[in-house]
Amino acid sequence: MYPLELAGITWYATEKVEQPLRDTMWRQLSSQAADPPCPFLIDNICAVYPVRPIACRQYIVFGRPCADNEDPYYTRREDLLTPIQDFTNEAVFIMLPFYGISKEAARQKAIKDRFIHTKVQNIFSCNWKSLAEKISTFDVDIRREPLSKKGAQ
Repeated sequence: MYPLELAGITWYATEKVEQPLRDTMWRQLSSQAADPPCPFLIDNICAVYPVRPIACRQYIVFGRPCADNEDPYYTRREDLLTPIQDFTNEAVFIMLPFYGISKEAARQKAIKDRFIHTKVQNIFSCNWKSLAEKISTFDVDIRREPLSKKGAQ
């Protein structure tokens, strides 16, 4: 995922996800495992679907669900929708001003040089416990009962 996607997911998870999904997501983020499935996959459904990362939007698996630790890009390419590079580049082109690249020529060069790909990080390397803390703080600030209190009951 890219930093801009992380910002969008943080906003969405903090301010838009409602109950009862919110409790489940908070518990899952709070107890981040070392080798989990996606931290937003709850009952086989994406909790942040409207703001899911580009990688999730592009790689659609048509056959059976992925096995644990399987990367279908390498194990069964025939079962994936291959992303169309022009559409990916168009999405990246739109995002580049958020990274301080606003002139058209510079944006085109950044796409050619694959600049945005130097900013990517693995979704599993993110500190999702800190997002759970942000969610709790947000809930206190808008006078909701903090999820950390609910989890203790």
